[in-house]
Amino acid sequence: MGNSCCLLTIGAILAFAVHVEVEVVDVAMVGRILMLVAVAGALVELAVVRPRARAARAVAEQRPAPARPAPRAPQASWSPWDTRAFTPLPRSDRES
Repeated sequence: MGNSCCLLTIGAILAFAVHVEVEVVDVAMVGRILMLVAVAGALVELAVVRPRARAARAVAEQRPAPARPAPRAPQASWSPWDTRAFTPLPRSDRES
């Protein structure tokens, strides 16, 4: 819909506000063509795209909400400001 509004605006400016004589192109005719394309695009959007989006939204609203996971018990967390000394666990494969 935004593209159609933009094309309609540009077409109206070219058709009604720009008064330039160009030998190759009729600027007013280009503006009218852009306005027609904008109206056709808006009609296609309203007739085809919007009903599909509305149907997809209705299907999504009918689906049940996913179950929430059970809350976890709080766990001890490590922080970089922890002042306890690090002691590695003993390894059984070390040679004495």
